[in-house]
Amino acid sequence: MNRLLSLVLIGTIGMSIFSCAEETSTPTASQSWTCDVVGESCDDVPAGQSCPARCNQDDWALGECVDGTGIRQELLGRMHIPLPDEIEYTTNPPATGDHRPMWACWGEYSFLPATRWLHNLEHGGIAFLYNPCAPDSVIDDLRNYARTSPGDETGPFRWIMTPYENLPTAVAVVAWEWVYQANCIRPDEIGEFIRQHYRQAPEDIAAPGTFSSGYLGN
Repeated sequence: MNRLLSLVLIGTIGMSIFSCAEETSTPTASQSWTCDVVGESCDDVPAGQSCPARCNQDDWALGECVDGTGIRQELLGRMHIPLPDEIEYTTNPPATGDHRPMWACWGEYSFLPATRWLHNLEHGGIAFLYNPCAPDSVIDDLRNYARTSPGDETGPFRWIMTPYENLPTAVAVVAWEWVYQANCIRPDEIGEFIRQHYRQAPEDIAAPGTFSSGYLGN
């Protein structure tokens, strides 16, 4: 069996008692994501990241374009922690964990901290991450994949794209509790990963969040 498929088939999504229904602000779903363009905010940067994101690995080199790997992460929490309390993550990149109460509007960002996009994953979305050191061609291919992914009966495809400093590979595709990593864009593998893990999260909420600092579009 393909290495990716053998890994992504071995787990189930964990559930917990915390519900976004308890939040005081719940945006309304729409058939197209309309987000306010707000300047980049750097007041919530987890350890190991920098804002604005930059390539800080002088010896970084693009690895060989071979089969990607998919792994499951154990549930590491999903509490809603407001600012100014800090949130730390022990995995790189995280696929679960505590996060901020308000999630991000769907789309691409110049920088979006994991404290925000993890909440989007909890709602069934997908995060497309790239190492800031990756070539523009790889980043462009990742962006094109995200933008052209089809929606479903709940609305447009739910995606976030942002640089992620110190990513072990050129790109990563992240769903709640699952991470796929590769050094190039492999559409068949990414498509299979999304097919298995998109909207397989504790909550299935299509509505975009109101957080949009650093928003570039969708």
